[in-house]
Amino acid sequence: MKNIGLSVVFILLIAAGNSMAQKLKYKDIFELIEKKDYDTAIPQINAFLKDSKNEDHANAHLQKGLYFEQKIEQYHIIADSASLLQESDSAIFFLNKAKSLINDKELKKNDEYYQSFYRRDLRTGDFGIKLSDVSLDLEKKIAALQDLSKYAKIICTNLNIADRNYKLSNEQYRLIASLYESQNDFLLKATELEKDALQGMINRTDSIRTAIDAVRDAVSKLGRKGYSPEIQFTEIKKFGEDGMSEADFYQNDIVVWDYLAWAEDVQQKIRIDVSRMRDNLNQTYEELKAKYDLVKAGGGISEGELTTSIDSKLKSQIRSVDENPLPEKLLDILINHTQFEFITNKKLNTKLADESDVNYQLSITGKINTLIDEISKQTSVLVEPYTTNGTKKYSNFIETNYGGEFGLIKYRKGLESQFDKEKKKWEELQSYWTEKSKWGVSEDAADSIYLIARTDSTYTSMKLSKFYTLSITEDDSANIYAFGLEFTGEKDKGYLAKIGNDRIIKWKVNFDLDNFQYDDEVLRVNGAYAPTSEGDLAGYLYSNVPESKNNFIIFNSSKQGQLNWATAAKITNEPISIKFNDFVKETNVFLMDEKALETYEGEDPIYIVFDRKGTKVR
Repeated sequence: MKNIGLSVVFILLIAAGNSMAQKLKYKDIFELIEKKDYDTAIPQINAFLKDSKNEDHANAHLQKGLYFEQKIEQYHIIADSASLLQESDSAIFFLNKAKSLINDKELKKNDEYYQSFYRRDLRTGDFGIKLSDVSLDLEKKIAALQDLSKYAKIICTNLNIADRNYKLSNEQYRLIASLYESQNDFLLKATELEKDALQGMINRTDSIRTAIDAVRDAVSKLGRKGYSPEIQFTEIKKFGEDGMSEADFYQNDIVVWDYLAWAEDVQQKIRIDVSRMRDNLNQTYEELKAKYDLVKAGGGISEGELTTSIDSKLKSQIRSVDENPLPEKLLDILINHTQFEFITNKKLNTKLADESDVNYQLSITGKINTLIDEISKQTSVLVEPYTTNGTKKYSNFIETNYGGEFGLIKYRKGLESQFDKEKKKWEELQSYWTEKSKWGVSEDAADSIYLIARTDSTYTSMKLSKFYTLSITEDDSANIYAFGLEFTGEKDKGYLAKIGNDRIIKWKVNFDLDNFQYDDEVLRVNGAYAPTSEGDLAGYLYSNVPESKNNFIIFNSSKQGQLNWATAAKITNEPISIKFNDFVKETNVFLMDEKALETYEGEDPIYIVFDRKGTKVR
């Protein structure tokens, strides 16, 4: 009983639905169409045509076709291109259907529905509705709609092509920008897939241009005024900032990022600039490594053939894409390491074996320790994440020459181990030669002259040596000439000595300190070399002890150790300057400067003159 009741209800609902459809009268619907109340009329026409009795109703199909035709006029040719294509196809379908159903019988029976076709016959002058006129009008509408559909399809298809291609380039660019800190980072690390993506951007931009050209051509053929789609390509200047936004291809003016120009620029830099840099980098490494190997083998190369710095052109190439390049650090280490191995090899650097050249030993040990410090400093940066990032940028260079990142770790540890040992060794040698350079020692080791001249009152060489050095000078052959006081234990003397580069005293001469006094504790004595004839040496000692009878001693000697003369005198103050008249061979000791001389009116002597024999003449 329950099932029978449900069936009855279902049958009644179907009957009610049929009854409602039967109640729809076309003349009522047509009144709505004439009032342009399409929101009400069109749903009713759809319901009306669903009834099998009405499926071939000619005017209902005509009105639907005309409805879609007028609806098209409201659409934007670009923004609504997809809807325009859909609606034009619908209009064509219904107008074709209506054309096939409209005949003379239909026009006579339902002439009130075709009043829009009512016109005067130009041949007969009679007014009426003719099938030929109706058919011709419909044919024209259908032809126009077919053109519209054709170009709408071109517009819609090509906008989709342009939009799809641009979105793909945009997505790829944004992905690249998210993976790399900078464009230079991308230039150095780009994978083959990413390089292919660059070519894809170039190809797709060509497709976009072609598609927009096709859209523009289709729009012009439609003859719609006010629509002339233009595409504007904007330059990508800031990587990761520019080029990130999407574009709307359904606007009259389309603004897009110029991925083609960017991709071509990046592609060219990778293929030419980066590739050339990598080739030069590998070639430079091979040349430097060959020199290093020759040095390690102990021959076949001179010091002048050693490379002292990276080629400026290569450095510029690397720095144009990398502010802190790992290969530059590695090449600098290799250059310094080769220098170190050369100058520390006595077979190659024969001067290193000459221990009589103290100046060279002092200089070279200083240079070696500077090199060790520089190599150690350079080596200290070869740690993560710097090496990891650098290996990604220069994978082929690092893999080929250093065995990859793990090879770099091994290389760094090897350098650290070597130069930790070398540092200790060469610091000890530098300390030894530094100390040795400070002393002039006689052949029998009886005398030792401290070669650091007095600089202030805290000087305490007398605790180290019986010689108190006041001044030193050096000739072109690295011979040192020192003079000062020699404490003999009985009657102190002045001394002048020549010390060779080997720091052996070659000769020493003494001169009397004629009533020349000084304080034993603070040694208030000054001295300096003075100008004299070429080939000779001249200097003076001055005592700051007021009670000294003679507080000034001036001497002259040959460079062969022959004392020419030494003269003591009492003067008012330490000389301001000393000048030598080479023409008359006189030494002029000035006790005032030129400005004081101009206004001086006292009786004290303002200068003293000593002749070629050391005699005080005026």
